[in-house]
Amino acid sequence: MRPYDKNNWKKKIDPAFDKPVKTYIKFVREIERLPNDGQVTFKDESIELNIRNNSLLPDYENKFETEMLQFNKDVGLVTEQEGDVLLDILPAIEEYNIFLIKLQKTGSRRTITRYFKLLYLRFVIQPNITPHLHSLMKFAENLPEEESKQYYARKINTFIKDMRKKHFFKFQKDFVLIFCSIFVRFTFNRIDQSNEENATKEEIEHFNKSIVISKVTGFINSTMSLISHQKDMPELLNNIEKGDDGSLFDAITTDKTLASSGSVKKRVDLALDSGDNKFLNKMGDKIAKQPLEKIALHGKTCAVLKFFWSNSIELHKLNNQELYDFLKSCGLHPPNYPEGFTKFMQRHIKLNKKN
Repeated sequence: MRPYDKNNWKKKIDPAFDKPVKTYIKFVREIERLPNDGQVTFKDESIELNIRNNSLLPDYENKFETEMLQFNKDVGLVTEQEGDVLLDILPAIEEYNIFLIKLQKTGSRRTITRYFKLLYLRFVIQPNITPHLHSLMKFAENLPEEESKQYYARKINTFIKDMRKKHFFKFQKDFVLIFCSIFVRFTFNRIDQSNEENATKEEIEHFNKSIVISKVTGFINSTMSLISHQKDMPELLNNIEKGDDGSLFDAITTDKTLASSGSVKKRVDLALDSGDNKFLNKMGDKIAKQPLEKIALHGKTCAVLKFFWSNSIELHKLNNQELYDFLKSCGLHPPNYPEGFTKFMQRHIKLNKKN
């Protein structure tokens, strides 16, 4: 019997996909070392003054895929031109799929209309898709590992070949996984390449822009929330709108500026009017707590899964054994496989379905 290979995950996904995860874990550990007196602090006094006056609030609006592209454009990890190229790819693929579905619904009858639609698909739409796929390939070619370049080249060339040769080839979820994987690798590679010593004046000034500070602060706060409560800030804010006091307490522990937000003020006013001292006392206690005072068991693993597994990235292709080995290779300590990790993943999936 052949011995089990703990690197089996490399046969299913980008063999160097542990690199962005390790960079993210390093970022999480840096957050854990922050003084955490309630807010992220900056060296620039003018920035601190704006934050104290609530004119620079954390931004929690960005979601993954297209909105995450905008986030990376705003913080300077993707140029305007690169962002525009990436933003064009998924809508073009979606337009192709929609046209294909409509064409299939017309049936197999050989009508003149269907004939011209097939010509339009073959000679207009498909040739328009190919440059988008080649553009995506160029992003992969910027990665430092030859094995990663080859992996993505094989995947994208397969899409191009299938589109040309297979009758009614439709782009499935696998394409979105590859797209997101390349995007994550590309942006995290930019992070790995950057350091303060060779940063230009323009790069430093860029990170002093209010939009960048708001988005970076929001991202840091969301990461702290994931470590402590296994939910990011957008999830907690969504739950607050639904009247969930538990989420309000968790959110206010991480971001004290939320005390002045409309939904929180509305809940406080309700408590004052009804004499709900229990709520008011608990809220006071939560505001006084430090964001990382309560670190959830396996908090780092939850943060990694939320960012890299729950966001339409290739880790979905791995079974539990392979995912466990992948997480271990990144330096994490998930619950023991098989029983502990299987139950852990079941809880994680259940929590994410609710949100």
